[in-house]
Amino acid sequence: MSIIAGAMVTALGVVLVSCAGSPGDPEPNDAASSLPRVSIDEFAGVTAHLDFIAGTVELPLASLSTQSAPYVTRVNRAIDALTDSCMQQKGFLSPPSPDRNSEFAESENREFGQWSVSIASEFGFALPPNTGHPPTDTLALGVPYNADFPGCMEDAKQQLIDSLEYLEAPNIDFQIGRDAHQFVVESTEGREALGRRAECIEQKGVILDPNRIELSEQYLQQPPETQIAAATAEAECAVSTGAIQELFNLQARYQSALMRDHEAALEEHRTRMDQIARTLDSVIREGKVR
Repeated sequence: MSIIAGAMVTALGVVLVSCAGSPGDPEPNDAASSLPRVSIDEFAGVTAHLDFIAGTVELPLASLSTQSAPYVTRVNRAIDALTDSCMQQKGFLSPPSPDRNSEFAESENREFGQWSVSIASEFGFALPPNTGHPPTDTLALGVPYNADFPGCMEDAKQQLIDSLEYLEAPNIDFQIGRDAHQFVVESTEGREALGRRAECIEQKGVILDPNRIELSEQYLQQPPETQIAAATAEAECAVSTGAIQELFNLQARYQSALMRDHEAALEEHRTRMDQIARTLDSVIREGKVR
């Protein structure tokens, strides 16, 4: 797990995605009880596809996750459309179109710490500036625009509140993602992979917390060059030991097993996601909620 967790900003606030608990993070959401433990024996051939440059992962649950990049893009564009409509009613022009047409860019999946050496060697613990949803550049639009903009954005969120509350809730996709991660960390194979990674990191002279999973919090108070060196060591060890591929393979297998066991709940969830998607698409087209 990484000192700095990847996060994305959505309509109701900051939602952690692709990340596990970091030092100082709040406790995980316990609103939904844990799912029964599963066997992954029949899913031995399931693997995760890793992009070692971007630090992103293709996992079985992605198409059913409300936190997937395509779905978050849709949510953000609907909020933008309602905000723009509100501002136009007040007599303002919309922001430049590039701000409104950008895709949400996935950040590095740091559930098991940092592993993109290219990101770590350039940005240390920070995320690259081109991840997430591009902020709207309103400075050039003047003081009156900026005075009214926050109110219009809040009104946009309130118009979509039923949909947004569902997307933020600990639904079955959240529960499967959470528990699959926990099953990996608790498994014999997962502990062995994390142990190899930890031994490699310590051999490079980088200090881990006593749990030997996270880097010491003290690195956050160190100069940028020290942070970059520590983050790079973590990423290099995750890759060179094979730990990160093994951990995400296990994650893919646990997700697959949990998805099999909760097929009915997932189908209900998919139906609700599709309903919300139709609402969002209508808002994006028309700039209003029907």
